[in-house]
Amino acid sequence: MAVNPDLLNQAQRFADWLQHQALPLWVKHGQLNDGGSVERLTVQATPNLQDNRRVRVHARQIYAYSAAVEMGWLDRATGEKLVEGLHDYLNTHGRNPDTPVGYAHVLTGENQLVDGKLDLYDCAFHIFAATYRYKVFAQQDALQQADGILNYLDSQLKGPGLGWLEGNYIADVRRQNPHMHLFETFLALYEATNQARYLDYARQMFALFEQVFFDKQHGVLLEFFDHHWTPAPDGKGQLIEPGHMFEWVWLLRRYQRHTGTETGHYCEQLIEHGLHYGLDAQSGLIFDEVSLSGEITKPTKRNWPVIEMIKAYLAQAEFGVAGAEQHAAEAIALLFRYFIEPANQGLFFDQLDSHNRVANDSAPASILYHLMLAAVEATLYCNNAN
Repeated sequence: MAVNPDLLNQAQRFADWLQHQALPLWVKHGQLNDGGSVERLTVQATPNLQDNRRVRVHARQIYAYSAAVEMGWLDRATGEKLVEGLHDYLNTHGRNPDTPVGYAHVLTGENQLVDGKLDLYDCAFHIFAATYRYKVFAQQDALQQADGILNYLDSQLKGPGLGWLEGNYIADVRRQNPHMHLFETFLALYEATNQARYLDYARQMFALFEQVFFDKQHGVLLEFFDHHWTPAPDGKGQLIEPGHMFEWVWLLRRYQRHTGTETGHYCEQLIEHGLHYGLDAQSGLIFDEVSLSGEITKPTKRNWPVIEMIKAYLAQAEFGVAGAEQHAAEAIALLFRYFIEPANQGLFFDQLDSHNRVANDSAPASILYHLMLAAVEATLYCNNAN
């Protein structure tokens, strides 16, 4: 079946930009002499060496460079050297002081410990990075590392009922976000290994989505909960991040692909209500945060919700949803219009304000993960559909 020509053009545009502009720039300016990743680049493509470094950014960069090699957008020798440097950096500087398998949360620009906690969200990305080291470079130690972190989660952080605790620290609330990324990681592990046990873990995350995260009354995804998995008090439990609703559409359809579980009714509601609550009618972009009452609690707009909207529509298109290809093409065009084209070559803007003016003109390294995922999905969709 022929792919929508607008989508073909936009997907090629996206892949070309990553391969010929973004990746060369990040390879040249995004890695430091110690092998670690910069936290962000300025509009002149220079790092602020005084920035604190989030340790998980290195895991996300391992994914980005590994996926680029897998797609043929980065030569293998360069990609493997970058990945090895990032992995060595993590093990040299980023180790959590209290666990044999985990990593710390934040370091200074001089690699001194700022926050040593082991965080569940971070763990999801460290397992994800190990998955791609195994998948793309066949590094056997990577799968052992993934299992080591997962075993730690099971033995030390398993919460009552479904899911895991927030980390090796006391948390005020429980979050859906780390579990969403664990869902992503388990699906990636299953795809890389074909081992059913990883799909069983994904089933646990799907159960959490159905039983806890998805508000059936309103058809939305909730973010914050108390320790009994009840929506958090004081209004926090009513907050919505529409970008995460689009991200779940992509994950649910991947889960359906592997299990045959029908998820279309959830996907339709997540997109419909994500747009209902989150769409800025003036720009077509997505607000960062809203509430069930209709209040726009964060009128800013980051780039990643649009990136996740691209993936959501591509996932819907795979399952034959009418109009989804065109919506995916339009979402790529939005990303370029507001966040990529106005920035210097190979860079991107991170966030706009309530008037759609640039609010943050630095380019966080962590966003390369989002961009790579969406460009890969767009390219593979067009290749497979054709």
